[in-house]
Order: sequence, then structure tokens, then C-alpha cells
Amino acid sequence: MVVLFPPVPAAAALAGTLLFNSMMATTTTMNYEFGNGPVQIDNPMKFQGMTLVEPKFLGAGGGGSVYTYTKTNTNTNENANVDANASRNNNNNVVVKISWTRSADSVRNECDVLRVMERQRVTGVERCLGSAEYKYDPRRAVIAMEPFVEDNDGVDVTASLGELSPEIALQSVIRLTKTMAQMLAANVVTTDIQPLISKSTGEVILIDMTEATVLKPGHISEIDKVLINAFCTEIIGMIPESLLDEASKSFLTELHRIEVETNVRIDDDIKEILRDLPLTGAEKLL
Repeated sequence: MVVLFPPVPAAAALAGTLLFNSMMATTTTMNYEFGNGPVQIDNPMKFQGMTLVEPKFLGAGGGGSVYTYTKTNTNTNENANVDANASRNNNNNVVVKISWTRSADSVRNECDVLRVMERQRVTGVERCLGSAEYKYDPRRAVIAMEPFVEDNDGVDVTASLGELSPEIALQSVIRLTKTMAQMLAANVVTTDIQPLISKSTGEVILIDMTEATVLKPGHISEIDKVLINAFCTEIIGMIPESLLDEASKSFLTELHRIEVETNVRIDDDIKEILRDLPLTGAEKLL
């Protein structure tokens, strides 16, 4: 499946101006200037055993500037253990994020958290292919992620369930609540949730995990409880009221499946927070 990457909203993006292309041997270096500093990208780019070509600028925000590349070859030893659900990338494209100096730790954290979720088989999120120092400024970080799908100028992708037909919206709600349950089981929460939703299939992927946190099981602090509540409340807030019962059923069914099939027990502190949320049946969580 191709997953959609939306245009970065004008209010959130930093205007990037392509200054010039300079040829060095067989590598083209493209130079961009942003309010947070310059960015140079190579075509082709060698990264974590991959050769990436044909870069396209997608947008920029608080974490860094973002590009799509086409992957021409991969180090199969490094990428042999791929979750099939997380690797649906028919166009063989990857997303490359180059941090600003001040956001390097957040971008590295994004990759680390995505890898935690990959190990826990969380669906509906990106997969980090690797993290490295930015070759033109070692104070900055570069990460590569998949899947990626072009949004065709916003025609095929949305961030709002309200823009979907009732049938597609229901499919999106089921997928979204399953991801919510799986993330909680993996002890991962995040804020400023950014969903990409296919208008044709209802497929949902959550992107931009720079604010994500991996909680310590059995050591949920008061601050952690606030983050858990904010994460769940934000996702529930995306769901139309008419679909809350279906959302609750999907979410609780997935929690039960996880505990039965994987022997992963949801932390009692997390369940206590869930019981106070507007989810039908959550008060019965043991």
C-alpha cells in the first residue's frame, strides 16, 4: 500500500528556496535556505546501506526539513526483519528528515521510538530505517522512514475523519483505535498527533513522532499519567460522536487480543486512566 504524505500547512512550514545545484563528480548537491538554517542534500544519497535518488522537497517544520527519495538498493542484512504491515511501500520511496541543530535529539528520539514500536508490532505508524549524523553538520541528525505515498495535491489524503464517507470513516476508526491500543501496550504515547488518512481505503498512519515518549512499565509517574490522558483524549477527539461506540468496541477488543495472544498485560495505571475516558465499556477494564 502507498501511504500518503500531506502538504505541510503553510502556517507550520518554513519557506525553502532552492538556491542552486552544483555538480561534483556524479553527485548533485542541492542547497536550501530556511529560517532555521541551511540544508544541503545529495543526489544520490548513501544512507544505511541504501542508495537514495531523485529527492523531492516535501516541507519543513519544527523538527526539520523533509524530503522523499526513491530507494534503489538496500542492505538486505540490515533490513531482513521487516514487519510486513509496516513495509507496504509499493513505490519504493522513503521519507528523509534532516533536523535543525536544536531539534537533533527529538529527531533521533523519533527513530528510537519508531523502532520500539516496530519490535512490538505496532501497526499504523511509520518504520525508521536508520539514523545518522548529518554529513554537512554533525550537530544535526538525519533519519529515513517508510512507508510513503504521494498525496496527489491533497485529493487522496486527509487528516480529518469528517471528510470521509460513513463506510470509510468506520474503517479508519477501527484502524486508529487499534493503533491506540497497540501503542499503549508498547508503553508509547505522543502529543500533537498527525494522522494521514486515505480517503479511498480508510488506511491510517500516524506520522511525526518527535514528541513521542516510551514509558517505563510499572513506573508510571504523575507526569506520565498526564501524557497518557492527553494522548488518548486527542485520539478520541478525532472520532465523530456517532462512531464512539464502534471505536470503544474496537479499542477494547484489541486490548483484549493483545493481552491474550501476546501475554502483554496493560499497566494498571493505564487502565485506570482508560476507565475515566468516554469509551463505552472501559469502566469494566480489570
